[in-house]
Amino acid sequence: MKTISTYINEGVNTSTLIKKIENEFKKEFDNKVTIGKGRSNYQMLYDVYVYDMSLDILKKVNEILKKYLAPKYKGLSDDELQKKIDEQQEFLNKHKDDKYVTLDRYPIEFIRFSSRDLKNLNK
Repeated sequence: MKTISTYINEGVNTSTLIKKIENEFKKEFDNKVTIGKGRSNYQMLYDVYVYDMSLDILKKVNEILKKYLAPKYKGLSDDELQKKIDEQQEFLNKHKDDKYVTLDRYPIEFIRFSSRDLKNLNK
């Protein structure tokens, strides 16, 4: 069982890392890349959303995540990044008659990771 100090330290370290990633996203992309947060099964879930369909932006997001989440996150290849763009474009085309289906409401879901993943980065 975890002690209260271990629990607090892990939470602080995780939130510090997330803040660093968020600040870099904000500095680099303004509001085109965000991190959504949720809680499930006693852990935090983090989703990276991209509100632009540019391959260059996806590559930069990939590099930032590799920098902060290494060695667990190896990154995505250019083909995998292009596939994300193609899937999103297909989704938007499929629902083009619905005026509420836009990239602003349905961004590219880049990656999901949990607080448990972040805790295990250095192991």
